Amino acid sequence: MSVFQMVVAIVFIGMAGHVIQEWIAMRRERNRKLDDETRARIEELEERIRTLEAIVTSRDYDLKKAFEELERE
Repeated sequence: MSVFQMVVAIVFIGMAGHVIQEWIAMRRERNRKLDDETRARIEELEERIRTLEAIVTSRDYDLKKAFEELERE
């Protein structure tokens, strides 16, 4: 292997390493954004579940359900 070939190989390896590092950094950033979006969505869904639980376990809901059953009969 000549000196010129060795220099070209070293430059190529250095450039490839830099490209790989940038690619990994972009993937990390994308995953971080997805994690933030996922957390926000989970919090939103948990709030909706709390609201639904409050509605279903409320006394008024049971009373309305009982009246609806009586009306059907």
